[in-house]
Amino acid sequence: MTPKTLDMEATKNYIAELDTTKRDWTITARVTRMWEVRYKPTNPTPDTIDMVLLDEQGSQIQALVKKAIVSHFKDRLQEGRIYTTTHFNVGKNNRTRLQVENEYIIWFTSFTSVTLQEESSAAIPFHKFNLRPIDDLSERTNKIDVLTEVIGQLIGVENKITQNHDNNTDQRRTIHIQDERTNKIAVTLWGQQADLVADDVAENGAQPKIVIITATRVTMFKGNYQLNSTGGTKLYINLEIPEVENFKKKHD
Repeated sequence: MTPKTLDMEATKNYIAELDTTKRDWTITARVTRMWEVRYKPTNPTPDTIDMVLLDEQGSQIQALVKKAIVSHFKDRLQEGRIYTTTHFNVGKNNRTRLQVENEYIIWFTSFTSVTLQEESSAAIPFHKFNLRPIDDLSERTNKIDVLTEVIGQLIGVENKITQNHDNNTDQRRTIHIQDERTNKIAVTLWGQQADLVADDVAENGAQPKIVIITATRVTMFKGNYQLNSTGGTKLYINLEIPEVENFKKKHD
């Protein structure tokens, strides 16, 4: 697919305009995150491909590709790229474990068209996060409507182990982070997410590792709050974004 340069005047809609009143929407947005969802880990084909889309106004929405058409879009979409997308369905957001707060969600159909755009076609950041302070996670405990994103300095990484989880044998790795005021919290990474960090990443190099972790569930264990990964969890280390730079300044 050859990237195209988009005439921004031709962009008809923004994410903030989307609702269920029609189906002929056209948006241009960056795929800031993309992941595969399997209801059973052994499923050879993803049950859905999920994405977080971000447009130049800073609005976000989650989009999904159903299993029946996964093969049509799997090799046409790439995390981090900008696409103009047309002929998709917009539905009320009644799913759980969503990554962004938006009352609507996008469903791709067999009629949906995606056109890759040149990077210069729109001023869209590569990332946008809705970060919650570590010391203010009590209201998120055991809630599964919208998942939780945090930032902190990586201070410890435990070895990966194998453990029973949700009636399956799964890999698990626990990491430890702290905020600018040294509030600490453990983050348990399950399954494939256990490989998001290496054993020695916390000690490797002199620069502090500032991590942003997305799509986590807040739970309570032995009187302490902790975070657990989900299938859509992403972990970023030392991104060059204002949130990380501000964290470093406060930490110094």
